[in-house]
Amino acid sequence: MCRASSFLLYRRVSSAWGRTLPFLSNGNRSPYGSVRHPPIRHIRSSSLSWDSQRGVKTDVDSSEFKKWHNGGGWIHSSAKVEPTVVVEIGAVVHSGSVLGANVHLGSGAIVGPDVGIGQATKIGYNASLCNCSIGDHCIIHNGVSVGQDGFGFDVVEGRMLKKPQLLHARIGNHVEIGANSCIDRGSWRDTIIGDHSKIDNLVQVRLAANSCVTKSINEPGDYGGFPAVPIREWRKQIAKIRQITKMPQSPK
Repeated sequence: MCRASSFLLYRRVSSAWGRTLPFLSNGNRSPYGSVRHPPIRHIRSSSLSWDSQRGVKTDVDSSEFKKWHNGGGWIHSSAKVEPTVVVEIGAVVHSGSVLGANVHLGSGAIVGPDVGIGQATKIGYNASLCNCSIGDHCIIHNGVSVGQDGFGFDVVEGRMLKKPQLLHARIGNHVEIGANSCIDRGSWRDTIIGDHSKIDNLVQVRLAANSCVTKSINEPGDYGGFPAVPIREWRKQIAKIRQITKMPQSPK
């Protein structure tokens, strides 16, 4: 899970009286009155971190981030970002990420380390992307989370132990994911969302081993199989296959 501090959504303009007047990004006067705080020059090192349980360093040097010229967001110096990319104020791009031409990140969106986003893809407000790649011409709506751990535990000697979640989520081209949906990373193999898939709002995709989404998903729930089907249906398929394999073979 990525965290980022809040960003001030106004710019400061000096008045004829020498005091600082806050203005909103649309040019209107802020309702919060005048302030005398010094301008923000970079992100505080304590305001950005990466979950230590994911095995990624948590110490983030704020000096490695720079304000992006197109939108006012923040990008890491090691990220590869095309000049046409828009990173709105409050959005953050972490180290090693690659953003193709005409990508648009909404305010509050977080792109974690080593994430790839294809050209002309739009990422909505407060979306969170980590351990994943996103294809070309995708629409990721507000609040979507991609690449986080799924709900996986093993029972060992009566104790619940977290199952390692070490793989990725791969989103194809021309995919649309509805608001506040979750696409978990894989634990056995990568979670794959095929080209042209459409996923509704509030859907959780937590795929079983060797699963792949090849068509649109309109209902929330767990899916398994190739192509992916609702998990109960997939389990029935597996049970039937086991029954068939256990049937006595007729003599040749």
